[in-house]
Amino acid sequence: MKLRARLGVIAAVLLVGLVLLLATAGRGSSRASTDRGPEGSAALAGVLHRLGYEVGSLRLGLHVLGRTPAGLLVLASPPGLVAWPPLTISDASHLIAWARAGGVIVALTDRQDPLLDALGVTVDVTARRRPSPGRPATAQPTRPTQWTRGPPLSLEGRAGFTGGVALPLYVADNAVVASLHPQGEGAIVIVADPALASNASLGRQGNLEFFARAAGFAMDGGAVWFDDLHAGGGDGHGVVAYARRAGAGGTLFLALLGLGLLLWRLSARQVPTRVLPSPDRALGTSEYVRGLGGLYARAGLSKHALAVTSRQFRAAIERRSGIAWERDALGRWLDEELGGEAPAEFHAVRAAFATLFAQPEPEPEHVLRAARLAADFEHRWLHRTASTLPIDAR
Repeated sequence: MKLRARLGVIAAVLLVGLVLLLATAGRGSSRASTDRGPEGSAALAGVLHRLGYEVGSLRLGLHVLGRTPAGLLVLASPPGLVAWPPLTISDASHLIAWARAGGVIVALTDRQDPLLDALGVTVDVTARRRPSPGRPATAQPTRPTQWTRGPPLSLEGRAGFTGGVALPLYVADNAVVASLHPQGEGAIVIVADPALASNASLGRQGNLEFFARAAGFAMDGGAVWFDDLHAGGGDGHGVVAYARRAGAGGTLFLALLGLGLLLWRLSARQVPTRVLPSPDRALGTSEYVRGLGGLYARAGLSKHALAVTSRQFRAAIERRSGIAWERDALGRWLDEELGGEAPAEFHAVRAAFATLFAQPEPEPEHVLRAARLAADFEHRWLHRTASTLPIDAR
């Protein structure tokens, strides 16, 4: 397959992948408090609301924490390979400042992010054995504390913390999966399983009680906040979001796919290509010399033909070498630049011209023979690149 065809296939695959990504963005795959799918946290938000807590959603970013009353913040990383939008260093600073002011943060993540970096914690996505299908792993408490009262936790992932753990709370398969990090008047609890608060996992073992205890540790009058932006919920705006709510997601997908195919088809070459012959196959020089010689011979201008041919050959040599015809350096250039048989052939051409110039009226056949010698020399030594020269002339 030619390079152009390969690039076309790669471009088509990338375009179709991009169209699929845009058309299915945010489709039932977030851990937002408004998502009622198996990975969402709508059930947790509803239970905490029925328990009497004020429940709110952060959809504009964590920069609003400076104006948000202290309470409980649930921050879960979204499903999938890429977290979008990702947590930033500025977000980590806002979270730590909010916790130091009295807030309690439960961060659920199985990937390294700026918050874990700021706390000095290292997470490994394969620190534990993979749970059997339908049988989640059990995380046991490390010590009796107010955070570990109640049943053990039920985990679905394999991640665990391998460094920087402050106060371990729960372990599974000899790996710490929950750690407490006090911050001023508040605290940050990190859990290595973002599915702990999901609708599918909330009712297993002590998962719901864990969040109920965390809400009880918040300050009096505080609210429970869900960071839906970084949980994959977004703000619900944009062309794709509006199209999906209007039931036009499929139409948008087909339109984007059709546009991509149209652009790919228009970029294709519509005319056949013509392969130019190789310069080595061009034999026009001999025909030109023969025709020119015959013309001058019939006109009785052999001497003039000799002068024209000699002058053209001299100009070709000077143009290629950059050395005047009379300079002694021309001989060194022939030896060093062309080498091989080039010096001997050059002197043969030069001697043929000198012999004919000494005659009052040279024979046309002799002039034609000298012109052919000059044309052969130019074709063999002057019109070729270094890659086409004989090996001994390189």
